[in-house]
Amino acid sequence: MPDRRVYLHNFDPDWQARFAPICARQGWCVAEAPPADVVVLRVDAANDIAEALDTFIAASGLLHTPVVVAGGPDEPAAYQAAAAGPAQAYIPGDDPHKVLAAARMVLDTVHAYAAVNPLTGLPGSPALQREIAARLPQRGTLAVIHFDLDNFKPYNDIYGYQQGDEMILWLKQLIEQAVARRQPQHWFLAHLGGDDFFLTTAIPPAAVLGQEVVESFEQGKHRFFAEEHLRAGQFRALNRAGAADTFDLTSLTAIMVTNEAEDITHPGHIAAVLAELKAYAKTMSGSNFVPDRRRHHWVT
Repeated sequence: MPDRRVYLHNFDPDWQARFAPICARQGWCVAEAPPADVVVLRVDAANDIAEALDTFIAASGLLHTPVVVAGGPDEPAAYQAAAAGPAQAYIPGDDPHKVLAAARMVLDTVHAYAAVNPLTGLPGSPALQREIAARLPQRGTLAVIHFDLDNFKPYNDIYGYQQGDEMILWLKQLIEQAVARRQPQHWFLAHLGGDDFFLTTAIPPAAVLGQEVVESFEQGKHRFFAEEHLRAGQFRALNRAGAADTFDLTSLTAIMVTNEAEDITHPGHIAAVLAELKAYAKTMSGSNFVPDRRRHHWVT
């Protein structure tokens, strides 16, 4: 099944016949009618662009489908007209390879930012999965660190979501500062859910980097707590059953798995090991960094 569908509007059959095999080689197909993942709208002149966009959107109802405008002249007026309307890209001329490249870049951008966390501006799960899948086959090059705040929900209940957001943004800053100090050869930071951050990086600096973030959090977290809670080392809040309970001060758990072990061959293996490590780390008190040091994980 094709990965992506492109709908061509206002192109003649001969051009479509040239375009279709190029699409097929990229794993795409030409849709005979909407819906599609992306629309390519052909125009002849710069002053045709605004009307062509408005007419197409009104007739098709595809207000939220990415649109690439192609076929017009290579002049400033054409680019300005496309940018002023609901188009995501403009390609002068109608070279099929350039048109498909523009459509692919538009969709890659849309997908990369579709799951961006509104608080931190970091990419989410789809981008993280792509990153892990791309680097996983290169044995001994990938470390994945999961940062997770402990007792964060009761913290939000007592201190409010605005201060909880401040703690999340501070954790993001700590991770980025540690990365800047260590300058790993490759790194990627994603934010999933409320307080879960995932950092992929090269293996050599990963353990030191993870430990540094945990220590920095523990040393600076006092700014987020009232004096009475700092003295007691705990606070009272409702638990998940709705009953009053006592919780330790919010701490940070960081767990790490690498692709050094030969039985780590799939993103699902990464997720499974991280889940296992997280369950173990959550039995420990305070902030902790727990790396996976095993060479084998499953009995075959």
